[in-house]
Order: sequence, then C-alpha cells, then structure tokens
Amino acid sequence: MRLKGLLKKKLNYQIVATRHGEIEAIYSDTSLSENELEWKALISLDETIESAWKGEQYLHSRNNS
Repeated sequence: MRLKGLLKKKLNYQIVATRHGEIEAIYSDTSLSENELEWKALISLDETIESAWKGEQYLHSRNNS
C-alpha cells in the first residue's frame, strides 16, 4: 500500500466485501490528454500522493500552531 509506506506507521484497516454500487476498479487511458491537450504527467502517482500528503501535513501544522 503506497500510503502505508509514506506514513511510516501501521494502518488499522480491513479489506471487506464491496458495498452495493461501489466501483470495483477504475482504469484510465491518458492518450486523449496527450493527443488533444499535448499534456502528460511529469511525476508518478506515488510522487503525487507523497506531495499531497506533505501538503496536508504542512496545512495541519499551520492550523495547530
């Protein structure tokens, strides 16, 4: 799990059956954004998650100072 490594602590979670109406999987084809908008992501999903987490930590520290 990506977030578990980033947090550097054990997460308390259970994997259970999906609920009615939940999406089981999501797939994406980035060719439209590459072809129509000439845009391509420069960083990986892991880097994006890490950046977002650091931003949340920063905001949390500012609000609790």
